Amino acid sequence: MDLSIKENYFQPQRGSQAQSTSLNKEKTSFTYQLSANHSAITGPGATIPMRTEDTVYYGMDGNNQDVHVTLAEGSTEDDPIVRIKGHSASGEFDFIRHIKDIDPSNASYAEMCALIGWEKRINPSGQKGLLMPTPLGMDVGNVTQKQNFVNLSSQYLASEKFSHSIADQTKELLELYQKLIESNHSASDDLQMYASCRRANDLALAGLIKTV
Repeated sequence: MDLSIKENYFQPQRGSQAQSTSLNKEKTSFTYQLSANHSAITGPGATIPMRTEDTVYYGMDGNNQDVHVTLAEGSTEDDPIVRIKGHSASGEFDFIRHIKDIDPSNASYAEMCALIGWEKRINPSGQKGLLMPTPLGMDVGNVTQKQNFVNLSSQYLASEKFSHSIADQTKELLELYQKLIESNHSASDDLQMYASCRRANDLALAGLIKTV
């Protein structure tokens, strides 16, 4: 099977008789294996999304689940908004999320993919090693189920059932989780403070108007 690029996706194309001699070789290629895995998840005839400038994250797990994250309309660097879609153990999903609303202590794996994908996008050289949504080898379950990934990753680290490199990666993730949580809470606190000041100003203005 020959895989050619059509618009933003890899799609299977019919090959000539001469191309059929290389079929067995193609079946061992990474592209072919990726296509086969994706078809097993989404069904025959499905397409593999190709990375574009709007792509934030794309990945599959070993349990017939996949996550595709792209920038959504209205997204800015100050307020990144993403579209998260794919296939979970409970079926297809497709929703919009503000990156700053994603909390690692209460998020789905699909949301974590968006959060880490965005972090890699804006800070590609800031990681010490391989940056993934969760520690390598950790079971994430249903990718749309809300979980506390801070606790899960801490427990995973404490189990010591992996190599030093995975332990280092887990520690880096936990540090990043904490930084993102503090950053998001700070932004939320600033917004609440602004809202409180605005209400106080409105009340003061209303009082002045009544006395006039």
